Amino acid sequence: MEKFFSDLRQTVSGAVKKSGELIELTKAKMAANDTKTAIKNEFVKLGELAYLAAKGEENPATDAEALVYKIDELKETLAEQEAKIAELGGKKICADCGKMVAGDSAFCPACGNSMESVD
Repeated sequence: MEKFFSDLRQTVSGAVKKSGELIELTKAKMAANDTKTAIKNEFVKLGELAYLAAKGEENPATDAEALVYKIDELKETLAEQEAKIAELGGKKICADCGKMVAGDSAFCPACGNSMESVD
């Protein structure tokens, strides 16, 4: 009977750990989606500035520089979030093309880059 309860504790413990990992992965994916939305919104603002500048209504150089800087920061944040998602999902990011690749792959299926350099 003691072995039964020991096995049951192990099973429950494993399930709790797995569900915690799944929750963390889901949170990371949601954060990455929020970052992607923020990037799109900044591009929209940049497009509006370009439109106004083309019409001669505004000289947006300073505002455009600030938006470009913000977009670059968001892209860096997104890259970090995607790396975390890959790690939590047991995957790797190809250093050459940036695609997410199965953790046991020797080569990237998208570009053929060796995945040994990623480890």
